[in-house]
Amino acid sequence: MAVVLIAVCLLGMVQFFASAGDRVMDSETRSLLHQIAAQEIEDIRALPYEDIGTIAGQPSGLIPDVETRTVEGVPVEITREVIYVQDPSYSGPYPANYRRVTVAVRATDSEELAPMQLSTIVAGGADGGTLDITVTDLAGQPVRDVRLQIVNDNLVPRVDIQSSAMRTDVQGHLLVPGLVPDDTNGYYVTATKTGHNDAATSEGLVVDRGTPFTVVQLIVDELSSLSVRLTDGTGVPQADVMLVVGGHISVEPWIFTRQATTNDEGEAFFGDLRYATSLQPLVLQTVDQYEALLQLPLGTDSDPVDSGILLEPGQVGLILEPGTDRFLELELPARPAEP
Repeated sequence: MAVVLIAVCLLGMVQFFASAGDRVMDSETRSLLHQIAAQEIEDIRALPYEDIGTIAGQPSGLIPDVETRTVEGVPVEITREVIYVQDPSYSGPYPANYRRVTVAVRATDSEELAPMQLSTIVAGGADGGTLDITVTDLAGQPVRDVRLQIVNDNLVPRVDIQSSAMRTDVQGHLLVPGLVPDDTNGYYVTATKTGHNDAATSEGLVVDRGTPFTVVQLIVDELSSLSVRLTDGTGVPQADVMLVVGGHISVEPWIFTRQATTNDEGEAFFGDLRYATSLQPLVLQTVDQYEALLQLPLGTDSDPVDSGILLEPGQVGLILEPGTDRFLELELPARPAEP
């Protein structure tokens, strides 16, 4: 009994000292991450105002967006972001008079430790043109943390801005000043967010110097899915029927088609679909030619598709709400027997 009690006590002491050692090591690592972030901030503040920007960002500069290196034996990843910000009391000719620098440092071999993040403001100005971008969902509510990319192939050098700092705030908004003016309709904006449809400007934008700003409004919303169960009208599943769904998307090529074949239960699934409205509905039909036409079950109302949408016989127009998994019963009488 004495030996067992001593062993239990020793085991508890070992676990205590091991845990205490881990906490000490974590504290030392956090201190190192803070030192690295603080030094990064000081180095950036020492740069000329015009050079304070990341390679892929706006404002652009020579600062790498992401860098990995080993410091005092600890492998770290350093992420740098620079964006324009404006003091509300500023009344100058351009929309931004500061650059906000954010540095985040994380230990790549200690995933449980949160990154150390520091920010600073550098005073200056932002000459050039401005894009005033707002991203909402289909209901008009702002969508935050949408990644934005701005490109212009007409300018030399080519504009391609897609840093991690290029994302919307809680109001679904991002002001992008300091752009090279261009009256050739050369600027394009693309918005992306995981689990949402992509969106882009379908036509090029003109960006003038100073005011008025070029206003951009894009819509992204949660992706949806469509499940179809196909029978012959008497409840018997129709297997091996190839269906095609077509509709609109918010990026090139602007329209899409996707195919699926019903299984033994007569079921087919279409995932990751953009919302569909009465003006831009989904259109569902069969791929093969059948004597019978695809149709809704008797007594089922069709979706209120706009009267300007002309559907051919055998086509079913559908509205799909954002972030939903819609189930639909359809009928296709048994195909005629082959001679």
